[in-house]
Amino acid sequence: MSYILSIDEAAKWFSCLADAVKVENTETRTNKLRELYCDIKESNELRNMKAIFDEGLYPPLPAAGIFERNKMAELVMENGALTNNVEHLLVNNPLAQLLYSVAWKNGDLRKFNPLKHGLTDDDGRNIRNIENGSYVFYQYGKHILDRGQPIVDQHTGRAFKYMKVREEKGETLKEEDIREIREYKKLNEQDYIGYLGWVDKVLPSNLEDRDNILSCLDKIMFSLGKALSKTHRKKK
Repeated sequence: MSYILSIDEAAKWFSCLADAVKVENTETRTNKLRELYCDIKESNELRNMKAIFDEGLYPPLPAAGIFERNKMAELVMENGALTNNVEHLLVNNPLAQLLYSVAWKNGDLRKFNPLKHGLTDDDGRNIRNIENGSYVFYQYGKHILDRGQPIVDQHTGRAFKYMKVREEKGETLKEEDIREIREYKKLNEQDYIGYLGWVDKVLPSNLEDRDNILSCLDKIMFSLGKALSKTHRKKK
C-alpha cells in the first residue's frame, strides 16, 4: 500500500509553515521553522509516504571552503562534458575513481555545464545560458560554494507552486489545480527566481546562523513537496 497526502492534510502543514514565516521577530520565526521541521520528522504520516528528507542519503556537504571553484570549472569543457584529460586525475585517487565510475554508468559525464555556470556565476548573468532549464544544478553550483544559497529541486519547486496557487485561489482548490501541483516535475525560471526571492524574504542575508536555518527550510520544502507528489493505491 502506498500513501497520498490529501489536500486538506497538505493545507495543515503549509498553514504551519505560513504561520512560521510571517512572524516578525526573526528569532521567533527561526525557532518556529526548527519546530516545524522536528514535527515533520516525527510525522508517521509523512514517514509512511517516504517523504521526509533522508539525512542519511544526503549527509551534510563538506565545508564550502574546501571546494576549489576555478579548478572544478576548468574540468568542464564547453559542451558540458568533463575534460578528456581526466585520466591522470584518477591515478592514486580511489574516491575520484569510484565517483567517476558512477557518473559514467549513469550517463552523467556530459551534464556538467549547469553546475559549472553556477560555480562561476557571481552576478546571475549565466542564468541566461542554462540549457533545458537546468536550474537545479545551476543553483547547486552556487550552494557548493556558499551555504547561504538554498538548494532547489522539483520537490521544493512543487511546494512553492502549491503555496503560490493557494495564495491566488484560496484553500479550496479545483481538481485540475491539485493535479498540476502533484505532477509538477521541472523547475521553471519563474518559479526558480520567485523561490529565491521568497527565501531571502523569509531568511534575510544578515540573519545570524542563516546557513543552518536555511538548511532546515530546505528540508521542510523538500519533504512537503515530495509528499505532494505521492499517488494512491487502495489496499485490496
